[in-house]
Amino acid sequence: MSASRQGAGREVDSGFALLASLVVLAALFLLATGTFLAARFELAVGRSHLTSVRALYLAEAGLATLLADTGGASPPTSRIYSLEAGAAVVTVDLLLRVDSLTDLFRVEVEGRPTRPSGRGRARRTVGILVVRRDDGRLVARSGSWQEAFR
Repeated sequence: MSASRQGAGREVDSGFALLASLVVLAALFLLATGTFLAARFELAVGRSHLTSVRALYLAEAGLATLLADTGGASPPTSRIYSLEAGAAVVTVDLLLRVDSLTDLFRVEVEGRPTRPSGRGRARRTVGILVVRRDDGRLVARSGSWQEAFR
C-alpha cells in the first residue's frame, strides 16, 4: 500500500513541474513581447521627431531661399521650392505699403519633408515679417513690426 502512494505522489509532482515551467515560459514570452513593443514605439517616436525637425529646417531653408532669390524685387505671392530633403511652400501677403519703395510682407513657409517609406507626414510652418527697404533688400525680422523698419 505504501508503494502505491509513492507512485501516486510522483505523478502529481511531475504534473506540477510541467505547469510551473509553462507559467514561467508564458511570463517570459509576455516580458519579451512588452520589450519588443516598447522598443518599436520608441523607434516610431524617434522617426516622427526626426521628420518634424526636417520639416522645420525645410521651412527655414525655404525662407532663406526666398530672401536670396528675390534680388530686390517684390516677392511672389506663392512659390514652391523643391529641396533635397523635401519641399518648402512659400506664401507671401502684402501687409502694408509704406511708400513706393518700402513694403511690409507677412511670409509663411511650410516645410514638407519626403520620407523614404512614404508613410506619415510632418509639416512645420515658419511665419515672419519681411520688409523690402528703399535699397531693394528684403530684410526678415523676428521682432515686432516696428523693429523691421530700423
